Amino acid sequence: MDIIVISEMLRGLGLESPVAREQARSILERHGMTSPRKTNMSAEKVPEARALLSTHALLLCSNPDCIKLAVPAAAGREMIVVETSHCGICAGSGQRRAALLLARDMVAAGKPRLLLIGGTPHQHRELAQPLGEGGVEMRAVDGLKRAHSAAEASRQAAWADVVAIWAATPVKHKVTQVYTDAASPRALRVMVARRGLESLCADIRTALSGR
Repeated sequence: MDIIVISEMLRGLGLESPVAREQARSILERHGMTSPRKTNMSAEKVPEARALLSTHALLLCSNPDCIKLAVPAAAGREMIVVETSHCGICAGSGQRRAALLLARDMVAAGKPRLLLIGGTPHQHRELAQPLGEGGVEMRAVDGLKRAHSAAEASRQAAWADVVAIWAATPVKHKVTQVYTDAASPRALRVMVARRGLESLCADIRTALSGR
């Protein structure tokens, strides 16, 4: 029978500090997975131990924004600070954290539909997944492809609550112009002049806040 050192198993989950490992070990002990006198466990029990910790603990990095984002999802689970790469919110990605913050603010503002003009298909995918997890629908227009017709732009713009023109990325003027002209009066229009997904998310959040 293979044996695993409990402290090493916990380190593998990103629990590097003694305090974090003690918190996790306490959960395992309360649910009968181990006892205070034991230092090892059967390798067969490791998947069960990890599932138990997932149910009763929320592993987070020390970033204040991740902690704030985690509060609604905590649902009685104990928060344990771990290495950033193991964070249950950002998974070590500042871009993911920024997108989740944007999703939170868009939903709170009652504007859960984003139309993004510009950026690359890769950036669109990187942004769409965490936004979707946060309850936001996103449609994106590749700024280097042919411009949509005025009718198509009007349909897209009528759907959106927020229309963001990402001017800092390669995007044709005729593409941005047709969507600028088509944007619904009810939609929040945002011109983003900085590169990077984190900057994009931050600038849209600023516009949402009215600052």
